[in-house]
Amino acid sequence: MLRKAITLSLLAVAALIAPLMAACSTETEPTAIPIIATVEPKPNVSVTAAWARPAAMIAYQADADSMAMSGDKEDSPMMDMDSDSTTMGDMDAMPMMGPKGGTGAVYFVLTNDGDADDTLVEIIDIMIEYPSDFSDIVELHQTLMNDGVMKMEKLPSGIPVPAGESVELKPGGLHVMILDIKRSLNPGDEVSLVLRFASGVEQKVTAEVRQP
Repeated sequence: MLRKAITLSLLAVAALIAPLMAACSTETEPTAIPIIATVEPKPNVSVTAAWARPAAMIAYQADADSMAMSGDKEDSPMMDMDSDSTTMGDMDAMPMMGPKGGTGAVYFVLTNDGDADDTLVEIIDIMIEYPSDFSDIVELHQTLMNDGVMKMEKLPSGIPVPAGESVELKPGGLHVMILDIKRSLNPGDEVSLVLRFASGVEQKVTAEVRQP
């Protein structure tokens, strides 16, 4: 009789536990959340159609001496190469005389095929044949008309190149200004430049000298 009572008790306990075990076995595992990798937008700027104006290196010494003797050296209307703004424009095909030699200009088209903006911030190297044979002063400029006078302004913040757009450097507008040239630029010469962008990218460009 006792054995029968124990057996019934065990069966009753088993009947209570069975549903609990079934419920545990049917619980679904938590759904994994997929990790989506984010791609950072990047610029992709190409440089095309590069060319440079002819420019003459003119000896200044004789005129400097004559002005010094006349006492007009400080009042000379010559172009101030250290100024951020001049009234000469980018007329680089015309020989210029001054204490820092002649000037030249380079033009090209910047095209940003990327999905982020970029900016041309500086020219870090320029040469014809050797790094030291041409100029140590290269700046980004724009030419503007102000009260009927053509002015050239330095662009200390660089030239923006928005994503999906092209920016043309051309005579009478944006351009690379070369100051204190140590030798003339003649048609057929090739000028090499290294452009640095805000993204950190550096690009070497070769511009052929030709008449506008």
